[in-house]
Amino acid sequence: MRKINAFSIFGVMVLLACSTGNEPVSDVSFKVNDNTLTVENNTPQRIYYIALESEFATLVDWIAGFSGPYIESGKKSTLPYSKIANGKDDPVRPGDRILFYWWTGENAEQPDVHYESITLR
Repeated sequence: MRKINAFSIFGVMVLLACSTGNEPVSDVSFKVNDNTLTVENNTPQRIYYIALESEFATLVDWIAGFSGPYIESGKKSTLPYSKIANGKDDPVRPGDRILFYWWTGENAEQPDVHYESITLR
């Protein structure tokens, strides 16, 4: 009986140590709508972004800067599929996977860059 109790206690300790409560939670959320992507910025600061079709993203050499599109803290922005770069004449379509890169740090030496992989529908 003691082995079971010790094993149970050890298991609970492992589960608590691996809890997702210690992982950072993104304060930027995404909603895929009909031919648009809505991005909500719940961070305490402005975020800048670039949205690229995933295969095209491997070909593009870009640098996170602070002169491009942005979303103010507490605001939403709706991005039509036609504004998502894919290197082709026609826009991205439902089923395409995009990479949405966003960053903060206007007053930092280097931006703090994050990304989300999103499948459009």
